[in-house]
Amino acid sequence: MRQKADSTALGYGISVGTNGYLVCLPKVRSGSFSNTFKSLDKCRNWQLALARKEWGIERFQIIKRGRLCILRSTDCGVSVRPVKSTMRLIDGTNAEYWQYGVFWREHDGSKKSKFFSHKKFGEFAEIEANWFACFQRAKLTASEINIPLNPLSFDISASVQIKQG
Repeated sequence: MRQKADSTALGYGISVGTNGYLVCLPKVRSGSFSNTFKSLDKCRNWQLALARKEWGIERFQIIKRGRLCILRSTDCGVSVRPVKSTMRLIDGTNAEYWQYGVFWREHDGSKKSKFFSHKKFGEFAEIEANWFACFQRAKLTASEINIPLNPLSFDISASVQIKQG
């Protein structure tokens, strides 16, 4: 079972080292900031000040609650990929067809998936799958998402004209 990022008694990214308290804070791109302090209060203040500057306080609160760690691991993100499905027909032959699958893991580590077939969604199966994946990412990270409620209501040609003009 997965643990939340803020699972230690000292707080997110803080541990006891040989020279005092070691504090770490992830960078926006890659890597992390780290420092050592004798006082736990100084350690927390340094982390909070740097987090406010690097992430913004609201985003850092999401990080502390462990909401973004679900998307950082390669097997834990939300992915969309084509999937070949087979079905046994009455005459004993197998029929193969392609559909799009959305795969993700919940915070407790359980695997989830949802499929979007061409039979149900027609030529928009891939659009529907990617649209659903956006909502899943937002749900997992406790974020807001700014996409239309209906994926087919988004006019891509109007969007391109606005950007060009």
